[in-house]
Amino acid sequence: DLFEQYLLKEVMPMVEGKYRIAAGRTNRGIAGLSMGGGQAIQVGFGHLDLFASVGIFSSGSTNIETRYKSLLDNPKTTNERLRLLFIGVGKKDGGYTRVKQMSEMLTSRGIKNVYFETELAHVWPVWRRCLVETASRLFKTSQ
Repeated sequence: DLFEQYLLKEVMPMVEGKYRIAAGRTNRGIAGLSMGGGQAIQVGFGHLDLFASVGIFSSGSTNIETRYKSLLDNPKTTNERLRLLFIGVGKKDGGYTRVKQMSEMLTSRGIKNVYFETELAHVWPVWRRCLVETASRLFKTSQ
C-alpha cells in the first residue's frame, strides 16, 4: 500500500510535471516483473481510472477473484477500460502454473488478455522479451 501511494501521489506527478508526455489514462500503463508484477496488478487493476494498460511479467495473483470482483463481474466494462492486459512467464518459472491459471481464469471470465510464454525460467531474458512484446503492442501504429 505504501508503494502504491508513493507511486500515485509522488512519482507520477513528478514525472508528468518534469517530462513532456502524453496526458490521460489511455496513454498511461503500468508493468512489473516478479514482485513488481504483483504491484502492477494491485495498482493497475485498482486504478483503471488512471491506467489503460497493465503488464504482468512472471507474477500471478491468487486473490484476483476476491479483490477485483467488480472487474470480473463486469467484463464488458473492464475490456473497454483496458487497452492492453499483457501476462508473460517462462515455462520453467516456479510460478508458471499460477500465472497461466490466472490468464485462463481471466479469459474464462471474459477479460481479454494477451498471454505469452517462453521456454525459460524466472530470469532477465524472459522479462526483456515480455517488455518487447508489450511495447510492440502499446506502440503499434494503425495501418
